[in-house]
Amino acid sequence: MDLDKDTTVNRTEVAAWFKRNEYIICRPFRSQVIKKLKEIETIAASDIFKFFDANNDSRIDGGDVSQAIAKLDTNLDGVISHGELMPKVHKMVAPKCRETAKADRKAWEQR
Repeated sequence: MDLDKDTTVNRTEVAAWFKRNEYIICRPFRSQVIKKLKEIETIAASDIFKFFDANNDSRIDGGDVSQAIAKLDTNLDGVISHGELMPKVHKMVAPKCRETAKADRKAWEQR
């Protein structure tokens, strides 16, 4: 746990250790959690794909990318900054992350 090897373990190191080992700790439910994570990952990837597939032809081509850039470029400078990208990504991915945490918690509680 002592990540910086200073002979003391602080809160950050404890949190990091538990985060790194959370699925080992929940080993009895690991397969259930991994299955749910894969389902959520597929849905999240699907949402991102749908965002970029502007003409709904199940392919992403240059025209689709141009339209996606136009949707993301809120200040109309022709460039997508981190500040422009993250709110949209957060909107697409955050609900899936919350579902993952709920699935993990539910499996842990069933233990």
